[in-house]
Amino acid sequence: MSNQQNMLARPVPLAAADGSSNVAELPLDGVGDAALLGALVQGNQRAAAVIWQRYSTLVRRALARSLGPDQEIEDLLQEVFIGFIKSAAKVDQRASLRAYLISIAYRTAAMEIRKRKVRRWVTLTPSGDVPEVPSSNAGHDGLPDEGRALRSLYRILDTLSARDRLIFIARHIDGMQIDETAVALKVSRATVWRTGKATLMDVLAKAQRDPALAAYVERALQNGKDQ
Repeated sequence: MSNQQNMLARPVPLAAADGSSNVAELPLDGVGDAALLGALVQGNQRAAAVIWQRYSTLVRRALARSLGPDQEIEDLLQEVFIGFIKSAAKVDQRASLRAYLISIAYRTAAMEIRKRKVRRWVTLTPSGDVPEVPSSNAGHDGLPDEGRALRSLYRILDTLSARDRLIFIARHIDGMQIDETAVALKVSRATVWRTGKATLMDVLAKAQRDPALAAYVERALQNGKDQ
């Protein structure tokens, strides 16, 4: 196990403001992100564990939504946090730790998307199909099988570039604002607005032609009219 992984796995007490290390006097929920980041930069391993506890679920969800179901999310999750620990000293303590970690998650997902596309170009396998996902049959509202619909959606997203795909995920699945998306993906606000609109139209048009997705699109569009 690497030193960075050890920092996540072996918590030690945070140092208090007076230099003591009585962890009982430092409730985890009471420690702010800036203080945790400062402690991490100083080599405090407990700070890394607290940041993991606070943000790993968020980062895991960002990776899963970016890459689709049944991917090697846990390995990539470790990669995100190891990258964060290595670069912690460069992080502005006034910046949002949440936004910084999401930015690393999206960059990691973008690299993984590009690597998988290259593998599909130069080998016969993997085929590029989204793996099977356990799911129930059609719901009481008559919509198609959720797993089949999810696989169809990610096949459509596979036709987008890594950047366009992540902008679509951030804006239309995660519901992130334009400014937040621009910071996370290191692109301009204009690019987020233009690409977000174009990819939404493209994905909806393709989804309406897919039997597994058409009913979902129709309901989404109807809900949009009703709001």
